[in-house]
Amino acid sequence: MAASNLIEGEVQDGSALNIVHLVHGTWGNFRILGRPKAARWHEPGHPFFDKLQAALKGRATVEGFGWGWGANLQASRIRAARRLGQVIRASDPETRHVLIGHSHGGNICLQACADPKVAERVTAIVTMATPFLVFRRAKYLYGVALAWLVVLTLGLMEAGGRLGIGNAHPLVQNGAVVLVTATITIGLLLLRAGEFPAKDLILPKALPCEILVLRSAADEASGMLDVAAPLSWAVLKAHRAASVLIGIIGALPVLLLIGGMIVLLLIYSSLEQFHGWIDRGLWVAGVALALAYGGAFLTICALRLPFGWDLAFRGFRYSVSSEAAPPGSWQVELFESPRSNEPAFAHSGIYNLPAVQAKVIATVRSAIGAAGAD
Repeated sequence: MAASNLIEGEVQDGSALNIVHLVHGTWGNFRILGRPKAARWHEPGHPFFDKLQAALKGRATVEGFGWGWGANLQASRIRAARRLGQVIRASDPETRHVLIGHSHGGNICLQACADPKVAERVTAIVTMATPFLVFRRAKYLYGVALAWLVVLTLGLMEAGGRLGIGNAHPLVQNGAVVLVTATITIGLLLLRAGEFPAKDLILPKALPCEILVLRSAADEASGMLDVAAPLSWAVLKAHRAASVLIGIIGALPVLLLIGGMIVLLLIYSSLEQFHGWIDRGLWVAGVALALAYGGAFLTICALRLPFGWDLAFRGFRYSVSSEAAPPGSWQVELFESPRSNEPAFAHSGIYNLPAVQAKVIATVRSAIGAAGAD
């Protein structure tokens, strides 16, 4: 049976009894202009693809699954998982599927199986050097973003007061009100619009198929994500208490807040001789608060960049970390990279290891045999 390579966006009606889908990882389809177009591991002509196809001896087709050039964007991975699910659902009902993913391609394979109708037709999943992204609800992180927005808005109001907006022309005053209102509205809309649905983030905890996790002992990409995760966790912990405090204040009844403001105004008016000190103290406190929350928010955004460029400004209701294995039941095997004088990345070369190729072939054969016996 001839090997095939699935073009991005194409949904085909499969007639084979077994189909093996090869899902590349980040930048897996990226090509530098002017360089020869060498076959990638998920394309015909590459030793991994050709050995797997030859070992199956016509019992299954092997299809490369492309998702653009493989941008490091969570939104791109979500779209790829949905399209992979469409490909599987569009195939013949008797067809069984094996999913093999490299790097973030493994996350795409697992996320596609979050749909029970897709998972029931998958007999095995093999991941190679996959940093499994685990998303957890983190309301305090959303609170940090909201707190910075509130402080920024108050800062604009304070700046307007110091610039004499209150004594300015009515048009200038109205413009200032519109600016502050627009800041709050746009900020809230951006935070809301940047949310990802939970079903597109949370990996399935239990799948009816075998999951084989293949890793390299010297995986650079997974190591970088592992470093970013604890740093991000430390920043979140440091600011969680302040965010909870703001949440408590925000939950107070409106009348109590208004009453508190009136009391503060009365105290302020009775301490006229201290107005200068009070104003300077409030200004310093406001600047410190803005720097604290702004610094925390921007630090968290920067630490989320390795997990996905868009996660730096989206999905703040969830924290993200890189895990060595996915949720549920799985088998993990660690492989040593061969020593070589030529510089090479273990992360992007795991599929070139003969031991990895042999393990993948054995797993696929076993999965096909199990499917054929059903």
